[in-house]
Amino acid sequence: MAEISKEYEISYAHRLLNHKGKCFHLHGHNARICLTIMGPITKDSASDHDGMVMDFGYLDPIERWIKTILDHRTILETGDPLIKAITSVGDKESLVVIDMPPTAELLATFIHAKVMQWLQEEVNIEIDTKGFKAKVTFWETSKACAMVEQSADFFQVPVNMEGEFEIVSSE
Repeated sequence: MAEISKEYEISYAHRLLNHKGKCFHLHGHNARICLTIMGPITKDSASDHDGMVMDFGYLDPIERWIKTILDHRTILETGDPLIKAITSVGDKESLVVIDMPPTAELLATFIHAKVMQWLQEEVNIEIDTKGFKAKVTFWETSKACAMVEQSADFFQVPVNMEGEFEIVSSE
């Protein structure tokens, strides 16, 4: 078993609508996201992946998706009054609305769900049956992060890779 990792950086704003602390207020972060793929090293000289878990280039679509959906966006929970305020000034493309609080843990889960979907559908990697696993580490600040290795219980619907404005549902 081996691991490969690739890091991405995004800037985003969010707030936690029902939080009693300072995160109730709209604020921003420069986040670092580390995607780790764990799996066996391929031993097949006829394969493009001989001697590796997977080619780092296979992670490029995930980077594009992260940058398109989350970078320089305001991430809010369904029902937040700021959604109407932001869309009323014509800034709909900067907004991502999810049906749960945009915490570091749930943003990591959101990304993990997309990675798992992508690995199975686009790369044709059978997760868990051949020893492949994925982990997302979401560094909200330089000193605080959330790590997720399981997302199936949170997201039951596909996460769309297209579009500027997206409502993501866990139902």
